[in-house]
Amino acid sequence: MPPTYKDDLIFTTVHDFKTNLSKYMRLLEEGEYKGVIVKRRNEIVGYYAPHPDRVAKVRRAGVFTRSVT
Repeated sequence: MPPTYKDDLIFTTVHDFKTNLSKYMRLLEEGEYKGVIVKRRNEIVGYYAPHPDRVAKVRRAGVFTRSVT
């Protein structure tokens, strides 16, 4: 079953979570989602969230510009 994205959370099964753990870690570190709800047989069995120090800070557009010389 594919994951469901709702209210800044990702709902997924245990199997999908284990298979795509690196992907979910990247999404959480980038700040795209606040956590992953892991379900087994439609019952919540876990919640995975990033440590606050690891969440990417929001950058303003144009702050880091590169000029080619």
